[in-house]
Amino acid sequence: MEKLITVLLLSTTFILKGQHNHYLNFGLGYTYQTVKDEALSPVSYSGHMAHFRLGYYDEIKNWISSVEISGYGGVQEPDVASELNPSRTISGLGRVVYYLAYTPYSYNGYKFYAGVVSHNSLDYRLHNRYRNSSVNYAGFASFGFNFLVKKPLQFWDKSFGLQYNLILPIGTYYMRPGYIKPFLNGEIGSKGFAFWGDFFQMDSRADLLWNLSNGNQVKLSYLWEYTSLNVLNTYQSGSQNLSLSIIFKF
Repeated sequence: MEKLITVLLLSTTFILKGQHNHYLNFGLGYTYQTVKDEALSPVSYSGHMAHFRLGYYDEIKNWISSVEISGYGGVQEPDVASELNPSRTISGLGRVVYYLAYTPYSYNGYKFYAGVVSHNSLDYRLHNRYRNSSVNYAGFASFGFNFLVKKPLQFWDKSFGLQYNLILPIGTYYMRPGYIKPFLNGEIGSKGFAFWGDFFQMDSRADLLWNLSNGNQVKLSYLWEYTSLNVLNTYQSGSQNLSLSIIFKF
């Protein structure tokens, strides 16, 4: 995995040498997540969260490269009889996503990109009642493919843009609690590689961009994220995210 990330970063450095379009992205938003984790509870937990996004991306000719860091925080409650159940978790989530993509094809203003992605996530929860499983976590260092479509638009003499991004990892290195305890002898309880069949992950994201006259952008984003792992304690999570970002060109 480390070798793959190194190759991707070196490739980006070479391809984007002399790049003129650099962008910084700062965003805030709302997230609703549901998680069903056998290491946490036999029932699913859901909750509202706030999140932030920090990103950087470049464009040069037919190439685009992007890295985005996001963090989430909130409280989650059981989906069964939550009004009678005092159980809850304090949840903190983190994401680091990097992709490099090339556009081999364009048609009628649409630009179609395809490339590779490194999708890394960590979900961490503290349960207010349990003892053995009071600490719960799900870490994934995933790798796979990225597909992006971009389309410029004009409304009311203003410049806009639509884009859709599909991230589809094919494998991951997972870090999960053990069968009984989160950590065994101070080490991660369960870890290893998993691929399609035991693992599935997808990010589906749509963006509406307003291009300002100074080169900056305002972006409204909707992201649907899903992850499942069928190894030892099975894990499933899905979230819907809405965010508003300011993008600075420099």
